[in-house]
Amino acid sequence: MNYDLLLRWLSEIGSGSWDRFRAATASVQLGEGRNAKPAWMIANSLEDLGHLDVDYRRRSWSVALPALSLLPGTGLCAVLTGSRTWFFHQWVESLEASGIYPFQIAQATGPSAQFFKGGSVEDLRSFAEAIEVQFLTEPAARISAIIPPIDSQLKSAITPHPEAELEWFDPLELAWSRISAPAEQGLHRWRHAGRRHHRLYRGGSWVDSEDLGSVYFAALNLVERSPILRWQRRTDSREKPDLLIVDGPLPLPRLAERAAVASSGLLPQREPTGRTYKNVTQTTAQLIADSLGQTLDTPA
Repeated sequence: MNYDLLLRWLSEIGSGSWDRFRAATASVQLGEGRNAKPAWMIANSLEDLGHLDVDYRRRSWSVALPALSLLPGTGLCAVLTGSRTWFFHQWVESLEASGIYPFQIAQATGPSAQFFKGGSVEDLRSFAEAIEVQFLTEPAARISAIIPPIDSQLKSAITPHPEAELEWFDPLELAWSRISAPAEQGLHRWRHAGRRHHRLYRGGSWVDSEDLGSVYFAALNLVERSPILRWQRRTDSREKPDLLIVDGPLPLPRLAERAAVASSGLLPQREPTGRTYKNVTQTTAQLIADSLGQTLDTPA
C-alpha cells in the first residue's frame, strides 16, 4: 500500500467524512485482496504519527497542520508531521537552509517519516519559521503529561446478549478463550451484526470504552502479574536509543500510543512477542505506565 500517496491525497482534500476516508483507503489498496487493511487501522497509524485527527462520533476526519518537532536524544533531529500537499512538499525541498540536512525513513505501515538534522536548536527553529510551520520541542513529553487515567475512560455498558457466543480474555496468558457464560470478572468479547464488541465485568457491573486499549489495561489491573511494560536504557552507542517495550498483543490507549510514537516520529517495531517504541525517555515511559495503572519494569 502506498501510504505516501494516501497522505498526499488527504492533505490536498484537507478534511471530509469517514465514508470518504474509507473509500480513499480502499482505492489505494486495489489489488491487495485479503491483505488490504481496514480503514480504522490506517487511520490509527496516521493519527499516531501526527498527520491526522479523526472524530469517530461525527464520523469525520481532518489533516493536522504541519509542524516541526524536535526529538530529544536524537542529535538535533526534528520530524515533520501533519499535512503534505504537493505544493508544500516541493517548497520544502526547494529551500536550501544553511545547516539543515533532510532525510527520510520508510515505514511499512505508514508514510515515510521526514526528518531534518540541524546544527543547533536555533537552526531548526529558524527553518521552521522559513517553511511557516510551528516549532515544537519534546512532543512526547507534552502528550504523555495529559494522558488521562484509564478508569476515566470507562463508562457503564449494557449486559451482553444472552445468546452471544462469548470469549474471555485471560490477563495472565494474554489470550482469549471461548466460555459458555460470563466470568466472575474480566474482559469479554463477542460478535454481533458483523462487529466485535468488548465489555469489562468488574465490581458487579459492565463497562466499556470508545478506546479499546483502556478496556484491555483495566482488565489487566484486576489481577497481579509481571509487568508488560519494560523500559531499556540507552547503551554507550548513540545509535541505540532508549526503548519502551510492550509485551503481548495488547493495544495501548490512543493517547498513550501517540506519546510513544511521538518520541521518535516512527511507528513501533512489531514482533509476535510485542512492540518496541524507540527513543522513549524514562520520564515518558513512566507517565504512560502510571496512566495505565501499570508497573514499569526498569533496569536496576
